[in-house]
Amino acid sequence: MKSKADIHVIKRNFYQDRWNEKKVWEVATLVGGLYLRQYIDGVQYGRGTRTTKKFIRSIGILGFQEIDGEIMDAPDKKGKVFVRREA
Repeated sequence: MKSKADIHVIKRNFYQDRWNEKKVWEVATLVGGLYLRQYIDGVQYGRGTRTTKKFIRSIGILGFQEIDGEIMDAPDKKGKVFVRREA
């Protein structure tokens, strides 16, 4: 039986970059903090970074338009890709 400590809930929010339509930012909220990742043309660049809400606010990401999407494994199994959901 799993304990509450074994359950990890990830809340992901995606934001369309205001100046570069090919770039999408992901802000993932985990129990331990916030993680920031970027996707260009749907492909994740870098590993992402652990950060604070203050930093995310300071670079303006929370002011961007929030969009629907999901993260999937890349077909070549070398990373993750962002797939936009159409409403």
